[in-house]
Amino acid sequence: GARGGMSGSDDDEIVFVGETRDGGALEGDARDAKRVRYDASNGLALATETPARTEIAPDPSSERHAPPLFRLFRTENTHNEACVSVSDLVRGPVVWAVVSNFKIELDFMQDHAPELLAIPRVHWLHGQDDLPVWIEKHCPNKTETGDWTTLKPAVPQWGTHHSKFFLLVFKEGCRVVVHTANLCFGDLSVMSNAAWWQDFPKKSPAKTNAHATSEFEEDLTRYLHRTGWRGRDEGDRGHVGPEAFRAFDFEGAGAKLIASVPGRHGGADARDRRETSAWGHPALRRALEKMPPFPRVFKNAPIIAQASSFGSFTEKWLVDEFGASLNAGRVENASETKEPRAAGGAVGESSRSFSTASPSKESSLGEGPIQLVWPTVREVRSSLLGYAAGGSIPGNTRNLAKPHVAARLHAWRALGESRKTEPKTETSSSRGSAYSSNRHPYGRERAVPHIKTYTRYALRSDGPPKLAWVFLGSHNLSGAAWGKFEKNQTQLNVRSYELGVLLAPNLVGARNEKSPFCAVAASLASVAPFPDSAVSAASKRFLCLAGARPRKSASDEHRKASTSAVEFRHARCVREWSRGGKKTDDAPLPGDDDDAKKSDDADFDFVIAPLPYPVPPRRYGLRDTPWTIDTVHAEPDVFERTWPM
Repeated sequence: GARGGMSGSDDDEIVFVGETRDGGALEGDARDAKRVRYDASNGLALATETPARTEIAPDPSSERHAPPLFRLFRTENTHNEACVSVSDLVRGPVVWAVVSNFKIELDFMQDHAPELLAIPRVHWLHGQDDLPVWIEKHCPNKTETGDWTTLKPAVPQWGTHHSKFFLLVFKEGCRVVVHTANLCFGDLSVMSNAAWWQDFPKKSPAKTNAHATSEFEEDLTRYLHRTGWRGRDEGDRGHVGPEAFRAFDFEGAGAKLIASVPGRHGGADARDRRETSAWGHPALRRALEKMPPFPRVFKNAPIIAQASSFGSFTEKWLVDEFGASLNAGRVENASETKEPRAAGGAVGESSRSFSTASPSKESSLGEGPIQLVWPTVREVRSSLLGYAAGGSIPGNTRNLAKPHVAARLHAWRALGESRKTEPKTETSSSRGSAYSSNRHPYGRERAVPHIKTYTRYALRSDGPPKLAWVFLGSHNLSGAAWGKFEKNQTQLNVRSYELGVLLAPNLVGARNEKSPFCAVAASLASVAPFPDSAVSAASKRFLCLAGARPRKSASDEHRKASTSAVEFRHARCVREWSRGGKKTDDAPLPGDDDDAKKSDDADFDFVIAPLPYPVPPRRYGLRDTPWTIDTVHAEPDVFERTWPM
């Protein structure tokens, strides 16, 4: 395949185009399974599938565990239990939708997820010029009728429209999906990506009449307006545009939206200063500072920053500016806190701190070492797509070789030595007895990352690490994405459009045995009789935690004394999502029985973040070299190709 070119942004996505599906990258029957074209003849726009595609779809009756914070996208490899595809997320009687991404390859998507192209009305927010050309050539009727509209939001030099999300509007509700994948073959087939989503009902008449709103609603509509999308009135079909989302009740949202929009935000007066903290990393900082205190174990705990592109940033920005936002938050019982040794700190970590109206040093979470997760050359070379996958991980030598970056680099894999052949899986005989025995979580060792995640963790002596919070979204590690302060920190310069979700324990609602709200099931039931059992099954299908445990009201988080009411954890595999006594039928790992005896997990309220890399990550060794796209890599990859290709 050919490699896409760079436009110069330090946040550019270099996406593999013109890929073929033959060769060893795809395994089994996955590449041959074809989905039957969409059949909307019954008016419900339901998809029919061949058994080959439904066999690997998660079955709600078989998921004997709590839903995770987010879910990984399936890969055309193994290890797809509890993972999802785009089709799983966009199916059902969608009335209209907003699809936002940097790269949208509809030629690929019409086979990969035909449900997406079957949506009657779609507004496409895109970052490349080829989408309108493709639509005009292949779907001219869609543009002639106005059912499909496109917009490439304007960005300054070095900026991109990079946000990746679906907004799906149904008759009885809407679904918000925030994810990390370009809509193209490489991202959705052989690279690691993930998605968070939640369904929201329509507002009650009382809330509508009272003009009730929520923070999530305001964040979403403000962002959509900033893209330049104005929407339009469609007569009897209603308004389609940013304001249309005010019809839905987002009060129970289990995430905080963190967005970036291009521009220089801020100024002298108070209103301008509020704008400075509305976007990028200052928005993340403000959200963390507003949360209840975190448990003492997170005092000075390490922070992971994992992305698929590193920009050109200084140590001052990484540590004093962006790092200060990652370090934001308060610690409970600060006067009694004993500061633990930070695990895995990089050499040369700065003790400098940046503060605005932050908590006191004693009550703050404190500065933790920043660990940058970035794949090595070996990891890319032996990946499912070989060097071709590296085209979507655009790091350059100048940025990766900077001392403040190199000193903090951590590998994607747990093992330093990569092999050209498929590594041993969790079902092989290579299990150890320690927590880290399952070397790479969720079988994503060879599915190199396009996912972008940020988290703060603390190690446990007897189990998986605890996580203070998790961020998932489109933001790569750059000033273009997160923003850089200017004019003595009174102004924030952002170059790209980005969107992500901050997930934290205080945003999790109480356990609820009721079937959660599902926009698909509710909308189907409003059209035709729908058995209660079918509604229940549909509502539990492909859930994230936010959908299963929505907050009852926006004040729920303020009633909690601290964020320790629910515990976030990392886990090596789906089996570890289960509480004591609810393990799956998989063969147990050594030590499972002992852990079960000591564990009170059956009663403890914990949820899992399926980060597809080891936590803690492994620091680069002497033989590890960071992947870069501007370097000649002469050693052949798994397909006997070299780089550049």
